[in-house]
Amino acid sequence: MRIRNNVASLNALRYTNQNLQDVKGSIEKLSSGLKINRAQDAPAGLIASERLRGAIVGLQQAHSNTENSLSMVQTAESSLNGVSEILIRLKQLTVHAANEAVNDDAMLQADQIEVDNLLESLHRIAQNTSFGHQKLLNGDMGVSGTTVGNDLRFDSASPTTPSSPKDGYEVDITQVATQAKKKGLEPLTVENIGEGLKVVINEGGRNAEFEVRGQVKEEVGKIVESYQSDPQRFPKEQMSKDIRTLILFHLQNAIDDYGVNLDVFEGPDQTFTLRHRDFGEEPSFSV
Repeated sequence: MRIRNNVASLNALRYTNQNLQDVKGSIEKLSSGLKINRAQDAPAGLIASERLRGAIVGLQQAHSNTENSLSMVQTAESSLNGVSEILIRLKQLTVHAANEAVNDDAMLQADQIEVDNLLESLHRIAQNTSFGHQKLLNGDMGVSGTTVGNDLRFDSASPTTPSSPKDGYEVDITQVATQAKKKGLEPLTVENIGEGLKVVINEGGRNAEFEVRGQVKEEVGKIVESYQSDPQRFPKEQMSKDIRTLILFHLQNAIDDYGVNLDVFEGPDQTFTLRHRDFGEEPSFSV
């Protein structure tokens, strides 16, 4: 009872506990290296501290991302250096092979073998250069598109393709797309139509065949017969034009009936030209 009511002892105990808490707080600050460890240390300072700590974590992650990006660029740069060496060697071989006065067939064949090996190496570098699981040089990170009118329509994009900015991309057209076409060597005339004409076309897995026979052959025969019987009355130029007009009409009808995506027309030199209706390097056909 005397200790409980001893005011001096109670004051000493209170100051001792207070000093103990201060020492514990100092030790905690020393061990953590932080001035503010909990809200009671400084409520306003804790808010500012948490904001700064969040900013520090973000900057540290940004620095880490930059290092990873730099590593990826260095990986691509290393492979591109190899690609550059291959291209330089290919140009050297091309210039060497052009020296026809010195090279024989054996030397040209040796150059061709080396060119084939270099092209295989080029393809292998493009397919195998990667950073983690991401291919860098095989074209998977690109986006292709074709022009339609005044706009650009994307043909394909992967789920990882970044979205375009709000204002869009500025696109510079460096080469206008062309259409695949095949031009005849000489014009059809009433004299060289002979026994007729046969055209076989393959386009996109579809085949089209046109031959001067049946009613068309009869009409061509009448024109040829008229010219041969009276060249003065039926001049060569006019009869040849009639034959070309007739053949052109029936050939285009046959192309449309087979579903082949081609147009045929007569040029200024009276030769026929077959032209694909689509633009770009992918559409092709044989005739």
